[in-house]
Amino acid sequence: MIQLAAGREAAALIESYHGKESMGRVYAALRNKCDYVGPLAGYVAPFGDVFFHTVQARVDEHLRSKGYNYHTFEWTAVIESVVTLLLFLVSTYYCCVVGSVVGAVVLGVLTARMGFLMHTGNHCASSSLVWLNASIGFFMNVIGSSHLIWRHEHQVAHHLDPNELDRDNDCAIGNPFIRMHPHLPSHPWQRWQHITVPTAITFGFIKCQCHTLAPPHRILCIALTLPPPLTLTLSPPHSLLMCSVRV
Repeated sequence: MIQLAAGREAAALIESYHGKESMGRVYAALRNKCDYVGPLAGYVAPFGDVFFHTVQARVDEHLRSKGYNYHTFEWTAVIESVVTLLLFLVSTYYCCVVGSVVGAVVLGVLTARMGFLMHTGNHCASSSLVWLNASIGFFMNVIGSSHLIWRHEHQVAHHLDPNELDRDNDCAIGNPFIRMHPHLPSHPWQRWQHITVPTAITFGFIKCQCHTLAPPHRILCIALTLPPPLTLTLSPPHSLLMCSVRV
């Protein structure tokens, strides 16, 4: 997480992984890993975080009132992941070896579901166990892409700057076939995108695959091989989290 946040405003990234009540332990862990944790001089957050923390506190309170926590039902996610993976392997056999059309259709459906499951795993939300989240997150590789590239394109590019055009790559998924942001150019055919989106969003997947083969690979290597020490700057209570690296 620290390496992913290196050199970026990382409040949304760090806080999206933890409930409000656990943030104290999170900061203690960060101080143990970093040379410095404190306010970032001269930086002004672009917007307030009152709404985020209000929602976060209400969710925590609701779960607590029901006797739940963020991982109460994690066993259901784990069972689904195991069953889905097994069915994926079986349908792959019937599609590729037997030549079954039904197997091909089922494989397509299961591939989509594997994508949802890897999303949960890479967000560390499938289980409280690190290795289990990593294993489910690796489903992205099983269906033909890369969980490492996805972590940068989604967790960094999307979650650090959600809905910010030219920063959040999800804004342009499928563009120009579908329009996902009000500041993108409008085209006549986009009036029907509520009908065409199942097909048009496929181009978003193709673009993601092309990016996997392009410059992000070099960016990834830089991000993952930067040596310590790390310097983490934080402005309390939780309004801004920056991580920078001294090389």
